[in-house]
Amino acid sequence: MQFREQDKPYLAGNQILRNDKVYIVAYESTVEKNKYLVLPFNIALILPLFDGTNNLSDIKKNALEIFSSLFGKVRKEGQEISSEKLSEIVDQTVESILSLNMLTLEGERSPSLENLVKLIPDIEGYQSSIVRLSRPLSVSI
Repeated sequence: MQFREQDKPYLAGNQILRNDKVYIVAYESTVEKNKYLVLPFNIALILPLFDGTNNLSDIKKNALEIFSSLFGKVRKEGQEISSEKLSEIVDQTVESILSLNMLTLEGERSPSLENLVKLIPDIEGYQSSIVRLSRPLSVSI
């Protein structure tokens, strides 16, 4: 699906985000599929902004503020990052999120959007490569 700058995309109703303490898991709520994705840190940080209240321009602006704040805290002495480079990182991250095919403009919203505070990742302990989930996605009976 193609989105315009003024569109307000949100996580579709069948898409679930789950905070497993050291990573955020995204998966489709369905019996047929049992696929999941452990989100890279940059995506986990801004995916909750796609809640249907922000248009793409606002999401990019807010993501730029988030990334600027983080890079300001973690950069080492003498390592400056330009605003152009940060904008490029934000654009790439937003494009990555849009390519996941998890967003929509109509229909039911994901229940994961009910409590966005739960989706804030642990900045210091985040892991994006895991061998096994902390809990199963579903149980087949």
